[in-house]
Amino acid sequence: MRPIRSTPTEPGTYYYPVNRYTDETVLAISGLTGLTVTSVSWTLDNIRAESQAVNAVANAVPAASANWIAKTAEADGTYQWTHPIDSIRVILGGATGTSVITIVQDILSSERS
Repeated sequence: MRPIRSTPTEPGTYYYPVNRYTDETVLAISGLTGLTVTSVSWTLDNIRAESQAVNAVANAVPAASANWIAKTAEADGTYQWTHPIDSIRVILGGATGTSVITIVQDILSSERS
């Protein structure tokens, strides 16, 4: 699958809806200059609100109302999930600067054959 990549330059809260039907999701944050990672969390709640998608589903909830679960970084500095997730939230602090957020997802095992 293609990676999701963004380059935030301001402190703030960033939401990344991902494919919940994958074997593995890995998030890497690099190139931090002036910004700091305040927290990374995930949810199974569908945060695809009407303002975020053309075809919002009936069970979508506002991102602020979702049940976010904190995630700690692995030894290599990445954040990894080996179970379904719907969305990732990254909160950056600090001052104006640079960052590169990259999310890579593996395909379903059943799709490999």
